[in-house]
Amino acid sequence: MVAFSDKKKDGTRDVYTCGNTGGVFISTDEGETWSSIGLTDKYIHCIEYFEGSVIACTKESGLLITRDDGKNWTEINEGFDTPEIRAVAVNPIDKKNWFAVSADYLWESKDAGNTWAVLNTPKGMGYSETHKLWRLNFSTVRSDGNARLYVTSSSVQRPMRYSDDYGKTFNKPISDNNLAIIRDNWGWSAEPYYVHPQNPDIMWISSDGQIMKSLDGGETLFPASSGYSGMRAANFYFGIDGDVNDFWIACIDRSSIMDAYTGNGEDYPLVYYMPNEDRYANLRTDGSKTSKALGFDPKNPQRVLDNRGGWGKGATIKESLDGGHNWHDIPGTYGCDTRFMAFNPDNPTTIYAGNFISYDDGVTWTTPEYKLYAMSPFNGNVVYGFANATLYKSTDEGRTFSVLCAGLPSSTQRISVDKFKEDKFYIGTTSSGLCIVDGDTFSLKNAKNGFHTVYGRVPVYTCAQDPENELHLVAGGVYARDNYNTSGIFESYDGGETWTHVPGVLNGADVWIIEFRPGKDQVWIGTSGGTYVYEFKKFFNPVDTLYTDIDASYARADIINLYNDGIYGEFTDGYFEPKGYTSRGEVSKQISKLLGLKRATDGKPYTDIIADNVSKGGYYYPYVQAMYDAGLYIISEDGAFNPDEPLTYDQLVILGARIMNINHIPDNFTLSDVNAYTDIPAYSRYAYYKCLANDVLDDMITFESGKPASNEDIAHFISNLKKILK
Repeated sequence: MVAFSDKKKDGTRDVYTCGNTGGVFISTDEGETWSSIGLTDKYIHCIEYFEGSVIACTKESGLLITRDDGKNWTEINEGFDTPEIRAVAVNPIDKKNWFAVSADYLWESKDAGNTWAVLNTPKGMGYSETHKLWRLNFSTVRSDGNARLYVTSSSVQRPMRYSDDYGKTFNKPISDNNLAIIRDNWGWSAEPYYVHPQNPDIMWISSDGQIMKSLDGGETLFPASSGYSGMRAANFYFGIDGDVNDFWIACIDRSSIMDAYTGNGEDYPLVYYMPNEDRYANLRTDGSKTSKALGFDPKNPQRVLDNRGGWGKGATIKESLDGGHNWHDIPGTYGCDTRFMAFNPDNPTTIYAGNFISYDDGVTWTTPEYKLYAMSPFNGNVVYGFANATLYKSTDEGRTFSVLCAGLPSSTQRISVDKFKEDKFYIGTTSSGLCIVDGDTFSLKNAKNGFHTVYGRVPVYTCAQDPENELHLVAGGVYARDNYNTSGIFESYDGGETWTHVPGVLNGADVWIIEFRPGKDQVWIGTSGGTYVYEFKKFFNPVDTLYTDIDASYARADIINLYNDGIYGEFTDGYFEPKGYTSRGEVSKQISKLLGLKRATDGKPYTDIIADNVSKGGYYYPYVQAMYDAGLYIISEDGAFNPDEPLTYDQLVILGARIMNINHIPDNFTLSDVNAYTDIPAYSRYAYYKCLANDVLDDMITFESGKPASNEDIAHFISNLKKILK
């Protein structure tokens, strides 16, 4: 999704980038600022740069090329039988020889993309007929004077193939995984790969999160990374035998792993994975080995139960009698699907496992009336079920149930039980924040309590409670229905009434499990990018420090004053990013707060600001509509508002001038005064001078026409505007 131009006279290169949606962008200053060059209405798979041209591979319009940085885009699709082209590459030996892939074909052009013909199929390249092609790339020129062509498929193990005859025949790399941390990791799906730009023999490919390297142009691959940290945790278990260094992790796709503590005092022990590799028998169920929940027998420390297999009903309960080294299926448990499994500590022959219960130590199993989600920490005979937005309680090991709390949000996610108070729970929801159940009542904690809003929603997946502090909670989430990313981790020290954001969790911040590690002042966080550890006693208090990066900003006082006035939201991650940029939608929110605007109508003037559609700007709807109703916005020719685009300096002064006009602040200057500023575009010249004449635009602000306004300049501008309005 990133491409570089040829070197310019000053030695730098232009940078091009795109997302799947949102269009293509160019930066002429090495990434400091960006401008759109079109295709905002296209779904883009990737882009390439070639001799002054940018080529976009799109889902519905094939190949599109621009030779003038987006002023004009032209289709080059003659010969294709599909509107979706996924990747394109140019032969470095013959610059008129282009290659492209659609899902079902490898295509070739001998006239620089003007016409195309089928060259090969997935089956002809060594894949099966059902496999789909995904990406392609060339090496630089090799020692024999030729270039090697690489192609990958999607949804296939070991997806790469290479060709030394320009796509006519293909070879499959040999992967040597003997040095890998996880030897049965052979890669899956369309993994990213990179060919060295100068040395054609060196390349790298990600093999299901593990980096593989080649020194012979992809013919053989071997592990080239210091370890493996990409596993996604489904559950953490600490101190099973009372030892704070003892832990297990149930992992998505990779079964369960245990610690390998050496006794040398390390804070983060390595893990022991080898017994759970495919070279050991009976690890998978229905071809899968996702581990979702573990149970540890209090009668026998070597007995471990594992709900393992597929994501849904294609799973079973496996048993190990030697501490996790060998496993076998427990008869009668196929179809078990749970992230909660536990032995009843008050009657250890009873085993709870979500939609299964055994009352005879695992010999036979029954199905409870309601699926179990938690066991009371005070009485092992008390378990809780959930169904139809209702939490149920059983005091007889799941044999009978009564309603505990009804009317809960229907979009519930993970349920955690309070460690200090009976019948109290913390339940994540897909869009309504955190639901705290206390007996037969509940309350919702959302943006009003400090959680961040994402796409107009407050998704919380899970919440953990400090075993040494009843009021200390840590929560995080993901909108699991569509895997929307969230802001990561939030922390409360008052039992969930107020929350602050804890920064630092990367990989999209999709948080699936959180647990406190007793005795270590650590919170372990499971994400799709691996496990993070939050050492909460080292974290700054964002309420006291506000922003950690504004001390050197000239607008520091303005930023703090606007925060105190409530114009800036409670950004409690410690960063303001003074040199960063603010979107048009977010500035609409800030100005609406400054002016105290409320929307007067339920109109829909913009095609991408629709009240009931979050993905089309609905989050910003009340603010943009209020600004439109106040006469501060007009409708563009294409009907779009573009809420996610950075606000430019020209748009900033136009907005300031309109605000001053509706507040009857006179011009006190003539048209000739305005026209003297010929270096300012005609469309923003009047607004520029009006802001200049009224000291809203002053010498502190670096006005650069056409470029995004920096956050500190916007803060100073709003502060000046606030003074004028008073």
